[in-house]
Amino acid sequence: MLIGKLYKTGYNLLWSPYAGLSNPFISNPTATPWASTVYKLTKTDIASSCSSVDSVAVLIPIPVQVNIVGDTVLCFGDSIHLRANGPDSILWRYNQSGKRFDYVLHITQYIQARAIDTNNCVSWDSVLAIVNPLPLPNLGPDTSIFDNDSVVLYPGNFNSYSWNNGSNASSLTVRAASLSPGNYTYSVSVENQFACVNADTVVISITTGINHADLALGNIRIFPNPTKGKLFLKWAKDELKLRVLEVYNTSGQKIISKAIPNNQANAFVNLSTLPKGLYYIKIVADSGEKTFKIVVD
Repeated sequence: MLIGKLYKTGYNLLWSPYAGLSNPFISNPTATPWASTVYKLTKTDIASSCSSVDSVAVLIPIPVQVNIVGDTVLCFGDSIHLRANGPDSILWRYNQSGKRFDYVLHITQYIQARAIDTNNCVSWDSVLAIVNPLPLPNLGPDTSIFDNDSVVLYPGNFNSYSWNNGSNASSLTVRAASLSPGNYTYSVSVENQFACVNADTVVISITTGINHADLALGNIRIFPNPTKGKLFLKWAKDELKLRVLEVYNTSGQKIISKAIPNNQANAFVNLSTLPKGLYYIKIVADSGEKTFKIVVD
């Protein structure tokens, strides 16, 4: 701002202090002090050497400081909730205005607030918002198990575990023999070292109609396995009397059923029309039944 006024020539002029002045030897310098300052002007008449002193005060208001408060450590995808104490006119990052700042964060970053008080003075504050990663539990794809089969569900290495059956163990073993046929949903919520939480879910199907008995039908030869499609069976007809051959997919659906004539010691089934993968061959004999795993390649 300009201070002083224009004077006629014939005077020596001196302002003090001179810090913050554009020129301390002119009548109306520009004053830009950092703080409130009283400037004195000494005016001396060149002809008479008489002096006079005047002064002017330049007041610099102290800006009202803005101060950001709130929790600045969060997990990926969480919302940060901050509040700014200070002037009413506040502009945040991402062009949010007002006392509060609410935003979903995905990366660690600085959040700034710019405040303007009633004197149009500006103040700033900033905080570092730390975004920690989520745990990534993985129970694997949905699957089917049969009879004496079991599957171990292990989501990975984390600080804590909470399963939907109430267990807090790091893994869970599902045994088909202890469950009735049907679909069972298992989910786990895990927490990592940053106290961030995430969950995963898997469906385990217990299939009906397969492996009702573990019979001594070990003399049956099934070949080739894996097979390109043609599958052969041989057995001793004086020891075993086979009646039916059935093929199941991994969902427990029966897709082939073939009767075996009496007094026959071999059989053939064509699987070439089936998609590649795992199948189950169930052999029904007079003495019981047994299931074999077959891979169509």
